[in-house]
Amino acid sequence: LIGIHCPQRKALSMFQESRTLKAREAQHSEGAAVVEGLTRKLRNHRVRAATIISYCENLDRNGDYLIHVADLLDILNHCMEKDTVSQREMTLLIRHMDPDDRIKKGLVSYRKFLDIFRDALTAPSDKYSTERWEDQKESRDTRWATQRGSVGEWLKKAACPSEVENFRKFIACLEEFERSSGMKCIHKEDGFVVP
Repeated sequence: LIGIHCPQRKALSMFQESRTLKAREAQHSEGAAVVEGLTRKLRNHRVRAATIISYCENLDRNGDYLIHVADLLDILNHCMEKDTVSQREMTLLIRHMDPDDRIKKGLVSYRKFLDIFRDALTAPSDKYSTERWEDQKESRDTRWATQRGSVGEWLKKAACPSEVENFRKFIACLEEFERSSGMKCIHKEDGFVVP
């Protein structure tokens, strides 16, 4: 009996393998759909890779690039504000990232996450980070969009409390300068001049 092959057993094992394969394909397609949807959300919110890395590194105390799944979910929801990631989406994403269920104790490698979403996360633009020593155009000559009105109007309507306090401190410093130096600031319609 040991050497005899049973055709029914072979058919059953082939059937089980095909079911397992179909289930994995379904999980992969669901995972791919979640990746695509999350990619769209990350692009729409212009989430930077450096932002996610910094949040993850703050949580990763031992430096093994593993954080808890719930922490990654919180980070994503914080970065994307309105478009939150559901628990179901996160579960499918984790299965897509690690299909063999090697994740122990709910930990996930945020480096794998960044590898999957590298194209969706925006990198800092070199346009603003390069130095322009050789530019011929003066920055003083460029036009800037600014609000109209006086400083007083701005302090009443748009300034936050810390800006109002800083402005008061600035004016107090100028008045102290006038008293200590004997110089008077000349007030004009468009500002003041210190002689």
